[in-house]
Amino acid sequence: MLVDVILNKKYARSVISKIHKNHSETVARSIVKAVSWRILGTLDTVIIAYFVTGTIAQALSIGFIEWASKMILYFLHERAWNSFHWGKTLGKEKVGRSVVKAIGWRILGTLDTILIAYFVTGTITQALSIGFIEWASKMILYFVHERSWNMFHWGKKCD
Repeated sequence: MLVDVILNKKYARSVISKIHKNHSETVARSIVKAVSWRILGTLDTVIIAYFVTGTIAQALSIGFIEWASKMILYFLHERAWNSFHWGKTLGKEKVGRSVVKAIGWRILGTLDTILIAYFVTGTITQALSIGFIEWASKMILYFVHERSWNMFHWGKKCD
């Protein structure tokens, strides 16, 4: 009886370890996550850019350019994180992983926004204002987005 319990416990740990190490997301899941995040992120940027610049044309220009650049950047960010197994357990991401992903993405995303905003507005002060306001709002939005996607099993696979 004791031997069965020990063997079953070792087997269970082995299975959990394999699930932990081999969990990944499909390319389709990364694409859908990128699109859903981009919709949310672009709306946030357009609103912030409008309040900073005071013109809808500049706000929409920033949002339109950002739509394309960040869609590509986010997809690459997701695929890069897919290769790291840290913070994954039983097909789910731990909160710490979502926090680190949010910080990494925010650095990349904010730099992209500042460059685009400078290109559109021609002023570094407006570009920095948009970028730093966005830093705060997007950290919260991205974390919520990641935790929301964590509830859906579609597109997760175990190799």
